[in-house]
Amino acid sequence: MPDKNVSHNNQKKIAAINDYSGFGRCSIAVELPVISAMKIQCCPMPTSIFSNHTGFDSFYFKDFTENMPPYMAEWKKLNLKFDGIVTGFLGSHNQIAIVEEFFKNFKTEDNIVVIDPVMGDYGNLYPTYTDETCQEMKKLVKYADILTPNLTEACIITDEPYRPDYSNDELKKIAMKLVAMGPSKIVITGIQRGHYIGNYCYEKNREDYLIKTMKVGTQRSGTGDIFASIMTSIGNKIASVPRDDDHNFGHGKAEYIFSLFISISMIFVSIKTLIDACKSLINGSQLTFSWWLVIVCVATIITKLFLYIY
Repeated sequence: MPDKNVSHNNQKKIAAINDYSGFGRCSIAVELPVISAMKIQCCPMPTSIFSNHTGFDSFYFKDFTENMPPYMAEWKKLNLKFDGIVTGFLGSHNQIAIVEEFFKNFKTEDNIVVIDPVMGDYGNLYPTYTDETCQEMKKLVKYADILTPNLTEACIITDEPYRPDYSNDELKKIAMKLVAMGPSKIVITGIQRGHYIGNYCYEKNREDYLIKTMKVGTQRSGTGDIFASIMTSIGNKIASVPRDDDHNFGHGKAEYIFSLFISISMIFVSIKTLIDACKSLINGSQLTFSWWLVIVCVATIITKLFLYIY
């Protein structure tokens, strides 16, 4: 029998409240390995069980609502304390009330809460969602430190009409509405810009920006879950490091510095590649090997590795 007096809070833990899909890499199925790879214990709380995700024409769906309160009660008995909480798909408006109770019991001033308000995409609700569920979802927004809706979900929460062609200035107005509801950081995902797809990032009293990349192929389920779990893990690992003589206010800003370095490195690579490509087209010259690109790529890899270890 385990010792009842032993603390269960020696290892960093992130609670992942999401659905589980047997086929189709998304939700808990991808959050569990990603968070574990960051050397943080992932503690899943299933909200629903799917045979396969809702992107397929048909699927089996089992609501897990009645099991969630006793599941949570056992965690309370163990006096578990989470360094981070990430939420995703919630199968009913009753589950939203349960998750709100979860926040009241487990959210603290020290942990990070990332909420992905899964409701729909491309202007349409997912099959298991109703207008009532969407209205209930709005109640969770105030508990988020970081909110990661896609454009459809951001419009639902702010009561704005959905349009796929919102400008950055219009996205900023939507993000400001979301921040006014409680979260300090907003990432609106899946912004379409022609052949590009991007994430619009907004933080109060900081400059907003759009990160975009060339769109390859069709949409892929589970990318939002991976994105949210990585953000929760990195934010937790770095921001939770206590302050010291060299960091009077802690390490909460470290990820911004390393992200900036990575961004500058990749911009340099992109510009150098574009220039070389143009020269090759104009002069008809063959491709040449560049040590500069290798050095920049290696530096970027080392920085990302440091973020992982740190």
